[in-house]
Amino acid sequence: MKKFNIITLLASFLFFGSIMGQQDQETMDDMGRISLAVYLPENSEGMTPSANKVLGNKLNQIATKNGIGGDAFSERFIITSKVNVLTQNLTPTAPPMHAYTLDVSFFIGDAITGIKFANSSKNIKGVGTTETRAFLQALKNIKTSDKAYQDFINEGKEKIITYYNSQCDIILKEAKAFADQNMYDPALRKLFSIPNVCKVCFEKAMDKVPAYYQKMIDRNCKMKLNEATGIWSASQDLEAATEAAKLLATIEPQSSCFSDVSKLFKKIQTRVYKLDARDWDYKLKELNQTSELIKAYRDIGVATGENQPQNVTYNYNAISRW
Repeated sequence: MKKFNIITLLASFLFFGSIMGQQDQETMDDMGRISLAVYLPENSEGMTPSANKVLGNKLNQIATKNGIGGDAFSERFIITSKVNVLTQNLTPTAPPMHAYTLDVSFFIGDAITGIKFANSSKNIKGVGTTETRAFLQALKNIKTSDKAYQDFINEGKEKIITYYNSQCDIILKEAKAFADQNMYDPALRKLFSIPNVCKVCFEKAMDKVPAYYQKMIDRNCKMKLNEATGIWSASQDLEAATEAAKLLATIEPQSSCFSDVSKLFKKIQTRVYKLDARDWDYKLKELNQTSELIKAYRDIGVATGENQPQNVTYNYNAISRW
């Protein structure tokens, strides 16, 4: 009996050790997938364009040294900074010099949601013959090789993974709650809000996308088909044909009622030829055509950063709160 218990106990340790090892490896893999983009708003409060450029260069150096550089318009997670003037005075020298003491805060956050994951700060000093030169000199004194930045970045990446993995079940439940109410647009947005750096959670979310999407386009198909049928039945003239065709042309070909859509469209098309004998300006979507809806979700940038549009608004103010 004792021998059996010992063997069972050892097997249990090996099993749980294997599970923990897999989880640790997944976390390390997830961290390796995170790329932090350097981002500074063009009109930072109290910052001249020259100061913004110097600070941006320093952030890029920190990112490069820690292997996390990315394009500010192709990443969801950002490393950013904010400067606060602590002291500003003239030195008792001949000639007098301007002296600044700055508090430079660094932040890592989710640029879309505004969630801040890590922050760090440094006090730096600069002296110059003018206020501008003193301010710039202080920023130039940021030592990008400081190990504190590496620790700060690692902390931020770990918290990104921890946050989204801990929130995974909640986000999936919220998406289901929306879908259960036929609110498929917010349901899909919830699913796409999970970043692809959290592999396990992201895959769970993406597994649910096809079913929600299918239900959404099926529902939209029925609604638009009924509306188009009503318009066409009320008045079978060119104006009604145009209005109905506009609706039918937006229906996804993968939807369950698309065969009925095609029948109505052909009926309208035949009638238009009889009325005007002209080329018809409308056509239905093709089966292999990429859905504008799916492209739109991806273009939000919340799931696939590589498809993020350049007009996305980063939530800098929320991340950089003191």
